[in-house]
Amino acid sequence: MTWTRCSTVATLLVTSLMAPSAVAAQQPDVRLQAARPPSADAAPAITISFDDTPVGAVISSFAEFADFSFVLGRGVGGTISADVRGVPWDEALDAILNAYGMRMVETEAGINTVQSLTEAQRIVVYVEPETRVFKVRYHEASELMAAFQAVLTDRGTIAVSEATNALVITDIPEILDRIERMLWG
Repeated sequence: MTWTRCSTVATLLVTSLMAPSAVAAQQPDVRLQAARPPSADAAPAITISFDDTPVGAVISSFAEFADFSFVLGRGVGGTISADVRGVPWDEALDAILNAYGMRMVETEAGINTVQSLTEAQRIVVYVEPETRVFKVRYHEASELMAAFQAVLTDRGTIAVSEATNALVITDIPEILDRIERMLWG
């Protein structure tokens, strides 16, 4: 089967509640390109560029592209410069946020909160860890261990059950949910 690479380019101009002269100076040059991914499980690829763009405008661009809601958390601000080409949008957003000391957390209601890493770590301390077993199909569980290790919090642990080809992961529910989405979509 061949995939037809469909792409759409949209230019978004994001404005804020700033004075008109400040808005003109702060308008980001954002180009989004959606491409059909080679795998049904992968998020659509994005090509996007930011040059000293306010954090809120960057997140708005991704929210528009991927159709999600978000709230900027306490202490989140500043500008972002980034140039990402042909990467799944969720990986691109994670990389950009991580590079600027932020991360996005999805609430039970489906609203994403962008937090500074310090604030996110403070919140994590109060959440009790859980253990879940993830049976792996079509891969060796040991091959996936390193990839998921990078996602865990400081309190998280991961082990492989070779007898059942499963990952046994202990961490906060938010991280376990994220791993589940990464495995099953």
